[in-house]
Amino acid sequence: MKKQLLILPAIFFLLILLVFFYLLTIDRNPSEVPSALLNKKFPKFKSESLLKEEKIIQMKVDSETNIREYNIIFKEINEIKGPNYLALQGNFFVYDESKNIITKLKPENRFYPITNNFTTEASIDTNLLRDLYIVLGEGNLNDGWIVRIYYNPLVIWIWIGALTIFLGGIVSMNSNLKKLQRLS
Repeated sequence: MKKQLLILPAIFFLLILLVFFYLLTIDRNPSEVPSALLNKKFPKFKSESLLKEEKIIQMKVDSETNIREYNIIFKEINEIKGPNYLALQGNFFVYDESKNIITKLKPENRFYPITNNFTTEASIDTNLLRDLYIVLGEGNLNDGWIVRIYYNPLVIWIWIGALTIFLGGIVSMNSNLKKLQRLS
């Protein structure tokens, strides 16, 4: 009897976690931009849902764009050498409407010579109200770089909700165990 009472909340909790992770993974795959478009006039893509906003543009150094209430300036691009990779690192300054600097984001394009792989490293600024992501795509000094900017509000609350559900499950299981101990 005790095992059956413990198994049901655990199964329910696992189902909630599965639904949570499914909802977390859907609509997270940004659209791919073919590298063949780099040498042509690159169109500006902008998608927007009720709260979330995504912008894909080609930016040159010292150019600027905006997303929601933020103004983003592409300050410079640097070549850096990591322990096992070479990288191009973009430096982006994010300002609010009052021209106050919010953050400096540094996304990277990395090349791992040993495995001959290229990766992109997004730069993320998070607070309780939103996540701001910048991803540096392919490009060069003459044509500029493809830059993906994502504004996703309230993302941290998904994690806070999962933690709350987890703690609620522990409290519930603990109170059920105490009831079972009193009954036996």
